[in-house]
Amino acid sequence: MKKVTVLFLLMISAGMMYPKDMIFGVKGGLDPYTMGNKIGPNDKNYNSEEFLFNDIYAGLFFDALYFRIDIGYNMMMGPMLNVKRTILSGEEAITVPAVHMNAGASTVSVDLLGKLPLYIGLGYLWVGAGVGYRQMLTWDYNGDGVDDLGSFGDMNDFYLLAAAGLDINIFGLIIAPQVSFGYNLTPKPNTVADIAGGINQYWLYEYKYSVGIGLEL
Repeated sequence: MKKVTVLFLLMISAGMMYPKDMIFGVKGGLDPYTMGNKIGPNDKNYNSEEFLFNDIYAGLFFDALYFRIDIGYNMMMGPMLNVKRTILSGEEAITVPAVHMNAGASTVSVDLLGKLPLYIGLGYLWVGAGVGYRQMLTWDYNGDGVDDLGSFGDMNDFYLLAAAGLDINIFGLIIAPQVSFGYNLTPKPNTVADIAGGINQYWLYEYKYSVGIGLEL
């Protein structure tokens, strides 16, 4: 425990030895996330599904060494993939093959991260944690070009985020690769009554892989 505490303090000290550079830039990448369905009367889970969305992401970021804010726009790339479908038949759970579904979605996101930086010569290696917000803009559930967002209720959520990245300074140009994981803090079921048995739909997890390019301010 003492060794961990000393290492933690050394990392903070190493970061504080260098100027608190501010960076502004653009970024883009992939932002896959998952959605869960639970179909059935009341809460009887006799048909559950998990879908994977492969989104492309583009946005802006501002970094003040110990703090980062990302603002982005996400758009689905290709059909969503049903990665897990389980049907309860009596007492037995049966997993059926995954399928593709033609659907479309777009969102805007805001991420606020606190960072712990470690200076490594050309820039900073950092880990961070924070919160994010996802606002659904469009949701085409059937892939027919009709926006079904109004039929699904509130599909906007807050996420708990964990992230890591590099901010590399190359002649004043900042290259900033980053990975992050998001856990949905507000998975509100959105009941759709017009599907047999009813369907409760909610977002699960988010994964983000991005690269930013910025300038020091």
